[in-house]
Amino acid sequence: MHPQLPWYSVLGNHDYGDQLPSGLIQGCGLDQKPDELEQCQPGCCFSPLWQVRTGRSSGQEPNMVPGWHLEQGAHKMSFGNGLEITFIDTPPFIKKYHKTKWANLIGGISSRKSSDDQQQRLIEDLLNSTAPIKIVIGHHPAMSYGSHCHDNDNDCKDMGWIIPLLEKYKVMAYMSGHEHDMQYFESPDSAEDGSAHPVSYVISGAGSDVRRGEFDDIKDKARPRGTQLLMADQGFVAAVVREGKLILHYFVHELGPEAPAMSVARCVKSEGPCLAS
Repeated sequence: MHPQLPWYSVLGNHDYGDQLPSGLIQGCGLDQKPDELEQCQPGCCFSPLWQVRTGRSSGQEPNMVPGWHLEQGAHKMSFGNGLEITFIDTPPFIKKYHKTKWANLIGGISSRKSSDDQQQRLIEDLLNSTAPIKIVIGHHPAMSYGSHCHDNDNDCKDMGWIIPLLEKYKVMAYMSGHEHDMQYFESPDSAEDGSAHPVSYVISGAGSDVRRGEFDDIKDKARPRGTQLLMADQGFVAAVVREGKLILHYFVHELGPEAPAMSVARCVKSEGPCLAS
C-alpha cells in the first residue's frame, strides 16, 4: 500500500480470526490467554484491534501508516463533491461466527456491543444526511449471486436487515467484498415499477483468490433482472464521483488494464441520460 495515500477500510471475517491457526487463538501457547493487547508477547495475540487506531500507548501501533483509517462499528465520513460514506462492521451480524473459538479473541466478535447499536447508528447517519450521494460500505454483501449467499452458506440472510434501510434513505450504492468474484446489479424489486429507491450493489472481492466457474449455471437469458455484471475473475472496482454522479469502472484480469470490462453511472438527477463519462 502507498504510504502517502489515505486508506479507508472495514473489517472482514478473516480480520476477526476466521481460519486462524489454533496456536494463535490460544495466545501462542500461553497457559492463560491475555485480556488486553498490552499483555501480549510480540507476534502473539491475534486481534482485529491491531488494525484499529485505539489510542494505545506509544509503540502499540507501529505498523500503521499515517493515512490509515479503520474503526470498529458504524461511522460516517464526508468527502468532497457531495459524497458521504458510512462504513459498517459486518462480521458481528453473521450469526454463525458467534459460535467459533475466534469469536473470543481480544476485541473479537463476542466483545462487540450489540449489533442493534450499529443498526441504530446507521439509521441516524442516513436520516441526518443531506448529501446527494450516499454510499454504505461493509465487508459482507446484503445481496449476491455468489456462493456465500447460496448453497448452504447464506451470509446474505443475516445481512438482509440493511436492504430496506438502503432503499428508504436513498443510498446510491452498497459496496462489499467477501465473495471472491465481481458483481454489479441494481435492486431487482425496484428496477421497473419505481416503488422503491434503486440501490446499486457493488461486489468486488476478487483481489486474490477467485472461484472459477461460479456463475456458469446462470445463463444470460436467465440472468436476474437488474444484473449487469457477474464475473469470476480477478479484478477491482474504481469509483469516481463528479458532477452529481457516481461512476464505477470494473477492471478484470482477463481483459487487461487498458480498458474496464464495464463502466456504469448513477446520477443524482434523473433528467436525461446518465452516462459513464
